[in-house]
Amino acid sequence: MNKNQLKKIAIVGKKNVGKSSLLNLLAKKNRSIVDDYPGLTRDIIEVEVKNFGIHALFYDLPGLDTIDLGEKNNYLETLAKEKAFRFLSSEIDLLIHLMEPPAPSPFDFDFRDYILKHIKKPKIEVLNKIDSKEKEIEYISNFYEEDFFPIPISVKSRYNISFFVQKMIEIFPSIVLEEVVEELQEEKPRKGYFESTVVSDFIQDDIRIAIVGKPNVGKSTLFNLWAGKELSLVSDVPGTTRDTIDTVIRYFGKTIRILDTAGLRKKRVMDDHIEFISSRRTRRAIQDSDIVVQILSAPDGLTEYDKKIISLIDEYNKPMILFINKWDIMPNKHDKLQKEYLESLYYYFPKLKHVPIFFGSALTKKRAMEPLKKIIELSEKLNFRIPTSQLNRYIEGLIQQFPHNQRFRVYYATQVSERPPIIVLFCNNKQLVKNNFINYLENKIKSDFNLEGIPIRIKLKDKDEDRHQ
Repeated sequence: MNKNQLKKIAIVGKKNVGKSSLLNLLAKKNRSIVDDYPGLTRDIIEVEVKNFGIHALFYDLPGLDTIDLGEKNNYLETLAKEKAFRFLSSEIDLLIHLMEPPAPSPFDFDFRDYILKHIKKPKIEVLNKIDSKEKEIEYISNFYEEDFFPIPISVKSRYNISFFVQKMIEIFPSIVLEEVVEELQEEKPRKGYFESTVVSDFIQDDIRIAIVGKPNVGKSTLFNLWAGKELSLVSDVPGTTRDTIDTVIRYFGKTIRILDTAGLRKKRVMDDHIEFISSRRTRRAIQDSDIVVQILSAPDGLTEYDKKIISLIDEYNKPMILFINKWDIMPNKHDKLQKEYLESLYYYFPKLKHVPIFFGSALTKKRAMEPLKKIIELSEKLNFRIPTSQLNRYIEGLIQQFPHNQRFRVYYATQVSERPPIIVLFCNNKQLVKNNFINYLENKIKSDFNLEGIPIRIKLKDKDEDRHQ
């Protein structure tokens, strides 16, 4: 691939947090100068990285903290910062915001605010110098409390580096090497890694689920039933749950972390800071979960609120289960009511045809435990991975079976992630492909590999052009 076509990734943060060391680790060579003396790196250093299963250009920027652009007595430092921010704004595709324990620094807050206002680029927050589970437990909550959600790593011991690399791949699948990715399989992310907004404890979990829905549909009641104790306040006042709380349960041999979230609301009714935080944390809970359980109020039907939540779950590419709550108080019930109710849901939102749906009552407990069994089933399917050689033969066969533009060619296919599965096809010209072809591939994979209920994503990448540009 031409060097000019590579994604550009900048490692930024305050001085002496390990930016140069991280770059050296990724590049597997000492390209940047590493020393304990703060502010040693003044220039922007470019390194082409072709390791850990990725191929991209990485940039080590000078420490940007403690530099006041208004200071006339520190001309060199001022120029360095001005140059760095111009570079971030115009050249960079992805920012790696590197931090260190014990808590976010004043610079970290200022830098986050600056990025939000001036640099509209994807960003990954990373917490360096965390080389053990004990240190993670000790320090990570200090960042969560301030709405930072970093991936804990240690450059020195290589703790969690593979997970960090996979996060970059999720944002830009095009950085994956076109040959078989073997290095990513050498270091597996530790089981139970958890990056939620609110952490009640650090017990490792097998499955993370979020309970979501508009206010007053019974989220807290279902949460308390599954948790087996009164953890979330239950009342008839909409919006009682303002924060995200979580607990860990054991069910059928699995450790399941359950997140109970505040109801999502339209932005125009968020007239105070608390409502804004509640919505943001609900979104984060969806993002951090493996599976999302959305609750609908049976008497209310599928409202616009519910449709927006479904779309948000789909945006984050999460498997979902729909629980139609308060079925016990549904008026005018008859034998065909459930069938008619489902037909109405499918009419207004066809995507729900592939979603497991349960009718029940969290209050009376009728059918309220059944979604937990489905959660375990879906979680096992989320780990689906197909070897690259088998995947290429399989995709080639599917293409031959489907009527398509004969000029379209797929050179190579690779699965870049699991939980849920994402597959990238390197092709000659993605413009030759219509959406029905992608839908065909996704649905066929679900059917052939028994992955019903799991969102499969097929992404196309031109061999000479990045799909994300």
